[in-house]
Amino acid sequence: MLAALTLTFVVLALAATWVVVRGLQARSELAAAQRQLPALRSEIVQGDTAAATRSLAALTEETSRARGLTDDPVWSAFAHLPLVGGSLRTSSGLAAASADLAQNVLPALVRAGQQLDPAHLRSGATIELQPFVDALPALNQAATQSRAVFTQINALPSSGLVGQVARARASLLAQLTTLVSSTGTAAIAAALAPDMLGAHGPRTYFLAFQNNAEARGTGGLMGAFGVAVADKGTITVTRTGSDSQLSQYARPVISLGAEYDGIYGASAETDLREANLSPHFPDAATIWAAMWQRQSKHPVDGVLALDPVAMAGILDATGPATLSDGTRVTGANVVQLTEQRAYDQFTDPQVRKQFLQLVAHAVVGQLMTGGGSPKALLTGLGSAVGARHLRLWSAHADEQARLATLPIAGELTSTPGPYAQLVVNNAAGGKLDYYLGRSLTYTAGPCTTGLRDSTISVTLTNGAPSSGLSAYALTRADKPAHAYPPGQNRTLVSVYAALGARLTSATLDGRPVAMQATTERGHPRFSRYLELDPASSGTLVLHLEEPTVAGGATVPFQPLVIPQVTHVSVSECR
Repeated sequence: MLAALTLTFVVLALAATWVVVRGLQARSELAAAQRQLPALRSEIVQGDTAAATRSLAALTEETSRARGLTDDPVWSAFAHLPLVGGSLRTSSGLAAASADLAQNVLPALVRAGQQLDPAHLRSGATIELQPFVDALPALNQAATQSRAVFTQINALPSSGLVGQVARARASLLAQLTTLVSSTGTAAIAAALAPDMLGAHGPRTYFLAFQNNAEARGTGGLMGAFGVAVADKGTITVTRTGSDSQLSQYARPVISLGAEYDGIYGASAETDLREANLSPHFPDAATIWAAMWQRQSKHPVDGVLALDPVAMAGILDATGPATLSDGTRVTGANVVQLTEQRAYDQFTDPQVRKQFLQLVAHAVVGQLMTGGGSPKALLTGLGSAVGARHLRLWSAHADEQARLATLPIAGELTSTPGPYAQLVVNNAAGGKLDYYLGRSLTYTAGPCTTGLRDSTISVTLTNGAPSSGLSAYALTRADKPAHAYPPGQNRTLVSVYAALGARLTSATLDGRPVAMQATTERGHPRFSRYLELDPASSGTLVLHLEEPTVAGGATVPFQPLVIPQVTHVSVSECR
């Protein structure tokens, strides 16, 4: 009897040792594979197919070994034990999912990266369209399989895990969240690009050049415009002009509905300068497209909006542009040149508008010539989209429905979940938002009940000098009845909260204040005007009660010159 018990104990001890050793080996293999991922990602983006193929081979071998190490009868038997079973099942599941990722997702991305090599995407000034068609099957495979792997990992045990396994699961889920998003975005972009670039007939686009020195919901006041035609990948700018060349209307050219009119008034649908007060870019694009059709008698297929920050990224890739007066416009000076120096240099508004129009035309011209590094240009444009300085809308409903899922669409989404967004609209009629600093802090309580308390705190800082600028820059165009110091700014501050949230109290610099409450696309919107003297700040704190909804926090930001500083401390509910 004793011998039998001893033998059983020895067998169990050996089996446990087997599991531990193989677990350590599998962890080492997965760690090596995880270290390989950033290099592989970079090689795919850089179009280095040979290096990407080598990295993929190494990663596939490592994940296959990890899967084999955690897939044997002894491991499976221990995976059904209490206490340790959950960690073992999750470990083997992570190894299997990693192997699936290496075998089904990453090879498709390498193929797509080879087909969409930036060096082969342009032929002179023409964008080659066939590579998008060729890459689409691989991108669709990567998008579908990455979602499947995410679902596979998300279904693994998540509670009662040992620390290393729990961290590995969370890390892989976080990486897969990014992968699912990026592959889905790439697949949609590849599907849309040929048609939107004129593969089956010319497409006409209205170009809106936004000046975010005077803030609007989508970024800034539209100070210049253009018209571009895309035909079989060749893009031609047929016209540029300043906002003074666009018609104003006594009656709305289009109606966006009672909710929109109730918030922004009829002027948003009659005055192009007010058309983008809402942060929802499709609304602004719809109005601009309708206005241009009324004026030109020609419809457009879409609207593309960009600002000087996006122009800087373009010029960094293409090289500088030179204006007819000899002014050299570069990625380093275009923002300051158009949003600060122009207001000191040109006292005549029409001359200044003409100068800004020339800058916009020159930058777009640089983009269309096909010069510079294609890789650098794609990187610059990608950064502009990610930072919301580049926006696109399609007049074709089927295309817009797919665009709406991408960051470039600039949608104010109506998805439930934790949400906080700060939007400022210049109410002084000046250009001092070039100096405007913004910060937002969003915190929320635990996910224990159907409702939880949350706080959204926003601080605006007017960094404008009180002297040294032109009178135009320092004077409030809204001409307030009261005296004010030079450089004072007036802003309509709007804070968007989660669907179903309720405001319980608000303070401005520690004193209770009332907020104007409206609803836009399902989001509660709380607004008030704020005047800020030069070198001063104002802090608005909103205390809310919001529904406890699964998912992480969404905190969009408005694309101004100085980036918003954002802090989020919101636990993700499941």
